[in-house]
Amino acid sequence: MMNLNRETLYYRHRLSHQQIDMLLGENNASNFADDKMRILQNIKKIITVTNLFRKELIHFIPSKSQIQLLNLHVHYSWHVIYIYQFN
Repeated sequence: MMNLNRETLYYRHRLSHQQIDMLLGENNASNFADDKMRILQNIKKIITVTNLFRKELIHFIPSKSQIQLLNLHVHYSWHVIYIYQFN
């Protein structure tokens, strides 16, 4: 049987703290606000780069969009996964 704890769910399965709270019946996501800020800062960086591409009329295709669409259907949120790769 798998040990479902916050550390395993967060680091191995890459779930958000809100998702972990739902699975474990806890309410501790607010204790990880620094992690949420880091994620939002990374999203800001991605948006900044894509805005620069658009400003310079550089066409691009975000290669992870299919994964994000899948997350929208599976988890009802495209914010669920963390991608540690930039193509």
